[in-house]
Amino acid sequence: MSMSSFQTGLTTVQPRSPGSPQELPLLPPANTLLPRAAKAELSSRRSPGLRCQPTRRACTSLKCSAEGLMQEVETPGRIDDGKEFALAMAKIASDVKGQDLCLLHVAPLCTWTSWMLFVSVTSRPQQQAVLARVTRDAKEHWNRTPRSASPGQGLWEVQDYGDVVIHVFEPAQREYYDLEGFYGAAEEIDIPEPQRVAAR
Repeated sequence: MSMSSFQTGLTTVQPRSPGSPQELPLLPPANTLLPRAAKAELSSRRSPGLRCQPTRRACTSLKCSAEGLMQEVETPGRIDDGKEFALAMAKIASDVKGQDLCLLHVAPLCTWTSWMLFVSVTSRPQQQAVLARVTRDAKEHWNRTPRSASPGQGLWEVQDYGDVVIHVFEPAQREYYDLEGFYGAAEEIDIPEPQRVAAR
């Protein structure tokens, strides 16, 4: 994907040259309370009618600065904890027949989270089953709750656990938004078998 400009259904955003104003894309609806970095990613490739569940409400575990949201410094212990949690959630998603699992370490590229887990599903019931199991096990075994509302009915749903963000969507939305391509420079973490289930 070209990083020189982003084409949206509303406007094209060109890179800003020093000292010149930049036309901003229209943001998602007001109830999509994402960090500014996430808003840019989602709004730049938003398709008509797509509903995306809001993730982070306000700056909680992240420090705010005048320049935007800046991620706290990762320590080795925090990195390991986030990775272990993300791998555990990958196993749960696989148990509910989630497909084409992919885990990326995005901390060097992203200011609002450290890990992104991508899961494809083939139907809304399966999507809700994955989200329900992840929510339950995260609470019971990791004492973690998502910083977003209860799962909605969108084709693309997100659960935000701060350092780990889980995307559960149907293959068409996953391919269209291509977040894995957007974070193409991120390190992909191996998900041990039999957790990885290839999409058919």
